[in-house]
Amino acid sequence: MIVIIPFFFDNIGLFLKFVLLVVVAALNICIVYFDIRSTPLALDVRELLRLMLDSLYGREYLGHFRTNIMLFDEKKKELAIVDKYSINMEGHPDRFISFDQHTGLCGKAFRDNTTHSEDFRIHKHEEYNVDPGKVWNEMMSLVCVPIRHPETHKSVGVLNVDSDLSIDKTRFNEPKVVIAINEYAHLISRPVLEEA
Repeated sequence: MIVIIPFFFDNIGLFLKFVLLVVVAALNICIVYFDIRSTPLALDVRELLRLMLDSLYGREYLGHFRTNIMLFDEKKKELAIVDKYSINMEGHPDRFISFDQHTGLCGKAFRDNTTHSEDFRIHKHEEYNVDPGKVWNEMMSLVCVPIRHPETHKSVGVLNVDSDLSIDKTRFNEPKVVIAINEYAHLISRPVLEEA
């Protein structure tokens, strides 16, 4: 190594400064790399819900869709909408609604730990023990996706998306849409549980 030094550096002091600079740079890179890997991404759940609607249906149709997250309250044995996780529900009668775990399509998705969709042109809310006066009267279609605990995969809540458009237009029963909404439910599960 000493033989190489004279070709690249005029003196040994300059060489040592260069080596020290390389070592410090390498340490900084390692610190930044491990800091990034150990810091979880801060995900804004409301923005993710907006992104989900926008990516699936486009901005021009956002007014036709609502979405919310209902979390299960173990003590009350009910699913309740978390207001900070609702989009386009302002002024609607079901904005703060809660259901017994055996009520509604959301209760069915929660209990079965699987996705369910419904066409309310064909089926009625009463079939799910829901008073139609307590929900958005323009709702024509609904999909309910369980939010699962990241480790146990047990249902902890439900991601709901509903619309005043028919199920033919919302495609809530098509595999591609169901898979996409399930992926969003998975993505938001950890930050929702951490904030609950």
